[in-house]
Amino acid sequence: MIAGAVIGLIGGILPEAVKLLQRREDYKHEKEMMELQLQYAKQVAELQIEQAKAMADIEADKAAYEFAKPQFVQTSNWFINLLQVINTIYNGSVRPTITYFLVFIWACVKYAVWQGMGGKLIDLPAIWTEWDNEFVAAVIMFWFAGRGVARAFGRIT
Repeated sequence: MIAGAVIGLIGGILPEAVKLLQRREDYKHEKEMMELQLQYAKQVAELQIEQAKAMADIEADKAAYEFAKPQFVQTSNWFINLLQVINTIYNGSVRPTITYFLVFIWACVKYAVWQGMGGKLIDLPAIWTEWDNEFVAAVIMFWFAGRGVARAFGRIT
């Protein structure tokens, strides 16, 4: 009789225990799926952000080129037309002009320091400092590699 009661008790508990273990496995599987879906959603959001940044860069470049496009208003006065052409050429050369001016001033300062040291060829390495390395690198990077470096370091993507 006790054996029958124990078997009956175990027989009633065993299916519930199996259901409980099955539910636990289901929850574990659901949790893993949710984590994977969350990772996927995060990656998709990051890609969309990167795409939006790239599109914004493209639009900014388009706007800059559109702004810099020469806009001539044809007049009957040849002198006014000539001034418009000169203005367009100058607008395209402002940044290089500033760079030429700064490099010229820098070279003049270096020449004055060299002359102050006696003007001998042996003194040339003494006037070249770490600051000069940075100055030359900044000019070169500005004109030739600014966007590439910015992309490499994540500023522009």
